Amino acid sequence: MAVAPFRTRLGRRRLLAAPAALGLGIAWRSPQRAAARQTPPGPDLLVRGETRLAGGPMAWRVVRDVAETAPTAAFERRALGFAVATNPFASLLLTDEATGSAARLAPGEAAFVRDGAFQRRESLGTGARSYLRIGLVAAASARDAGGDRLLFADPTFAIAAGPVMLTLFRVTLEPGAAFTLPPAAGETLVLVEQGEAELEAGDSSPRDRLLTVVGSDTSYAIRSVAGAAMLYGAREATSVLIAIVE
Repeated sequence: MAVAPFRTRLGRRRLLAAPAALGLGIAWRSPQRAAARQTPPGPDLLVRGETRLAGGPMAWRVVRDVAETAPTAAFERRALGFAVATNPFASLLLTDEATGSAARLAPGEAAFVRDGAFQRRESLGTGARSYLRIGLVAAASARDAGGDRLLFADPTFAIAAGPVMLTLFRVTLEPGAAFTLPPAAGETLVLVEQGEAELEAGDSSPRDRLLTVVGSDTSYAIRSVAGAAMLYGAREATSVLIAIVE
């Protein structure tokens, strides 16, 4: 199992596993349905990691967790997926118990997490800060938030056993812009972290309005979709996290 470090607009980060040279492996394309439609900037790759799945029914699970400050923060067993530093005012420090390696996540950055890793997650701010856990888990565990706040538990989907890549990226959409979701081995997770978008799963399907409410406790708009789908920007600077299985 290996994770490759990437250079993105947020800079180069150090991850919690041995690096390996991995290509992007994703084909991005701009929709061509209307000449007047704006073309959004390319997706910003946050992180991707390689793992092996046992196969069977699985689901996406999104949890709002809280990172304590040292020395309160403790090591915990983590699920396969991603940790995302969503608080705009504090970075996170992720420390692996087995290796002692650590990664600092600035606001907006993310890390790939191996299944079963024992990891401590500390807030580097003046107090405890919330962050997101995005997990790809067995269907039976989809609603188990581990005592934290469950934001989303995806309907289950079947996935074959074997090696896969988990990829998390961010796309920014302006009003009138559209983005085609890339193909995936399972359902694709779509999380609007800021702004408003519309999700269209197929040409004949009605659009699903995804609106995030920002406040002291941000309410994210989260969906999952199988097969071809389009995202349309409906508000300025709409920011969307997208997680896929390749």
